[in-house]
Amino acid sequence: MYENTDKRRIYWLIDQYLSDKITAWDFTSFYFSCYNVEMKSAFLTPTEDKLFAELDTVAGRFTDIEEDLIKYPGTYFSEPELKSKVMDVKKKLQENGDWQSDT
Repeated sequence: MYENTDKRRIYWLIDQYLSDKITAWDFTSFYFSCYNVEMKSAFLTPTEDKLFAELDTVAGRFTDIEEDLIKYPGTYFSEPELKSKVMDVKKKLQENGDWQSDT
């Protein structure tokens, strides 16, 4: 596994989540710790910076509490929305040639 300061950790987290090896809650928690606390945007390509910031918005507002999703529409994101965003980010990084993975 990679250090939180290594951008490959985000790629690893994406693969782990899409492979159902970690839960949505674990993904969002680890993503926050890595991207918001440890990661320096200077180490990211412009594409990574843009896509990871978009993913951060969705991951930061993820909830699996149905009541919150109903009571505050447009405020929180569901697990299907999170998964869709993660898949979209991976696809765009692959298309751009930025995707890094050891798997």
